[in-house]
Parts: sequence; structure tokens; C-alpha cells
Amino acid sequence: MSSRSRVLLLIAVASYFMVSGALFLQINGGQWVLSKAVEFGHFFLLGIGGAIVANATGAGGGIVFIPAFSTLGLSQSEALSTSIMIQCFGMTAGTISWFISLKSRVTIYQRYRHFLVRAILTAGLSSVTGVVVSQLWLRSEITVSMLTVFSVLSILFGLILLFSNLYPGAKTFPKAVMTAPYYFLMIPLCFVGGVITSVISIGVGEILLILLFLCKYPVHVSICVAVCVSAITVICCAPYQMIAEQTVVWDIVAFAAPAAVAGGILGRYFALLLGASRIKLFCAIWILATGIMI
Repeated sequence: MSSRSRVLLLIAVASYFMVSGALFLQINGGQWVLSKAVEFGHFFLLGIGGAIVANATGAGGGIVFIPAFSTLGLSQSEALSTSIMIQCFGMTAGTISWFISLKSRVTIYQRYRHFLVRAILTAGLSSVTGVVVSQLWLRSEITVSMLTVFSVLSILFGLILLFSNLYPGAKTFPKAVMTAPYYFLMIPLCFVGGVITSVISIGVGEILLILLFLCKYPVHVSICVAVCVSAITVICCAPYQMIAEQTVVWDIVAFAAPAAVAGGILGRYFALLLGASRIKLFCAIWILATGIMI
């Protein structure tokens, strides 16, 4: 994307929010907006922080939102639905940001573009299939507490990432192709990840990230794939949460979602600032700590 195109895109987005905000104020009145800002304004900071972590690690915003919402007293259903809706905005912004970043680095993009397409399509379709199966047939069979599942899986994911970072094995040249064994491994793992994501709003991003790390793909390319697949997955989760569950706390989404868009863009810069080895260690410690403390 050229500099001129980026400027035009920013102007278009800013104009959209300005016009939308003006209409919103006209319809609801400034006093109503002010009262909502006082009551829910702190979720703006939560949205931007969660999206930065999500898009810097590929883990998904639920790793921040679920513990926070549970602490703030939301029910499990409300926490899940609201987390998924916010992630729809944050992970989509992160997907666009990572794609623009990789495409601007011509050498890297040319080397990994076929891998990116194949990995995202394979993992995305598998994950979406898991979401559909879970929401239509398995949801009523899952009786374990969402927080229990979240805690156990976070600890497991964190330990695997921490172990892989501390004991990376022999250094090899980063892979750039998908071979048949990786496809057969990715499909069932991402299917399970889709099922888990539909229940606790995280899962597929962590599973995919661990798989790609262990298979020695470049860290930033792996994060890009995980962010893209996480975005696809939560977007496919959202209609069920809005139509069937109807437990989305829209006041929280109204403040956290715009912040998540900004955080989704900033997450890439945070990852690039930390560097490959530090981001793996940060990701492992954050996920592990979240699982232990919840």
C-alpha cells in the first residue's frame, strides 16, 4: 500500500467515525453519552490493552478479556459473548496491520506468501468447522466451567511455549513451505481449536502459534497466521452469540471495540519492538500467568 493510499484510508476511517459520532450524539444527546462514558469508559483502556497483547502474540484477546470480565462480575455467557465481539474488531484490525507490514517487506512476502495463503485457508476452514460443530451440536454437552477450561488450557499452552523457548533445539533455517504432514497435523488441531474458541473465546490462536513455533516457522510470520485465523474464527463465532445467546454487553463493546481497533494496529509494532525471542517468552509468561491467576 502506497503512502498516499494509507493517508486516504486514514482520512476515510476518521471521517466515518466523525460522522457516526455526530449522528450518535444528535440522536442520544450529550448527557446520555457522558453518563455512559463515566460508567463504561474504563473498558476503552481494557480494549486497547487486550488487543495489543492479542495481536502482538497471536493468542487472541480473550486471554485478557475473559479474566477481566469475570473479575468485574459478568456471567460466563456475557464474558464469552462480549469478548468475542470485541475480538472481531481487534483481530480484524490486527490482520490488516500484519498483512500490510509483511507485504511492505518485499523479500519476506515473496518467500512466504504461498505459505501464508495455504496455512490461513487450511487452519481457518478447520477452525470454522470446529466452531460450527461446537455451536450446533456440542454446546449443550459441555458442562465444565468456562473458567476451569480457560485456566487449565492457558497453563498447558503457557508451559509448552515456555519449554519451547527455553529448549529450542538445534537452529535450522526457517521453513517456508507446507508439507503433507503439517497439513494433516494442522487440520485436526485447528478443528479442536475452533471448538475451544467457541467455548472460551481463545484456543485456536494459541494452538496454531505453538504448532508453527515448534515447526520452526519464523516468529512474525507465525504470529501473522495466528492473528488471521483467530480473526476468522471469532467472526464466525459472533452470529451465534448475537442471535442465539443474546448475552453481548453492548455498552462494553461500544467503548472497547474502537480501542481494540487501535490496539490491533499497535500490537504489530509491539511485537516488532520486542523481537522474536522476547515475544515468544512474553507470550509464554503472559498465558501461563493468566491461567494461574484466574
